[in-house]
Amino acid sequence: MGGPARFVTAEQLSSYPVERDGLGTVLVETGYVLRTRPDTVRGPDVSFINRARLPPERIPDRFIPGAPDLAIEILPPDARWSEIEETLADYFAAGVRVVWVVEPQERRVLVRYPDRAPRILSGNDCIEGEDVVPGFRLAVTALFGPTDLAPSDPAEERG
Repeated sequence: MGGPARFVTAEQLSSYPVERDGLGTVLVETGYVLRTRPDTVRGPDVSFINRARLPPERIPDRFIPGAPDLAIEILPPDARWSEIEETLADYFAAGVRVVWVVEPQERRVLVRYPDRAPRILSGNDCIEGEDVVPGFRLAVTALFGPTDLAPSDPAEERG
């Protein structure tokens, strides 16, 4: 999973003063042990952990026990919703507070919560950090770039 949306999301979260202001840590493709016996490990494309729950100096080199506060999953074109729902159920059972499901093919973001209805964001809507990453805002369009991606006319290229 991933692609340009993953890097924009990680860059945007990191450039927001999350780490500088001591809110927490942004991680990319980090494994979280959500449950043991049997082990359930999930690795969101991007995640955020509040400093009060896990200070940066205590983040292990390997898998992190427990769940992030925010998980961001960027879906590949062949994603199966049954697998995504299973992943979301694992996240919420382990204590994830919110998941952003980024759908590059649809150019939208599905914001999922453990205890309320989801929100679908697209176009000029903004993803907000709410009480998980206070003050964070990112336009959905910033994740995907311009919408005019039509191939150029070969006749124009020849001059």
